[in-house]
Amino acid sequence: MRCMVVDTIDEAYVLVTGPKSVTGVRRRRVNIAHLSPLDRAVRIRRGASDHDVEAAITRAGLLGFMKGEEAPPPRAHARSEARTASAETQGEGGA
Repeated sequence: MRCMVVDTIDEAYVLVTGPKSVTGVRRRRVNIAHLSPLDRAVRIRRGASDHDVEAAITRAGLLGFMKGEEAPPPRAHARSEARTASAETQGEGGA
């Protein structure tokens, strides 16, 4: 299941969200050992609301990718603003 890191809680935990309306992942605390980074990222402000995260995912053209419906769009040039990486939870849900 794909999710976005919204905030850092401490050295072992982060706050993630799908958001639930997009991926089914509700906002929750997750141990970073249960996350695997992807090669995509979407710029959001720290502590962004689920609505803001969904809007950022849509603007980045990654809505279908986050829902698991399609492969990610081709990567933009590494120096562009569209540089990306994301996180995918391992297993069934982690926390």
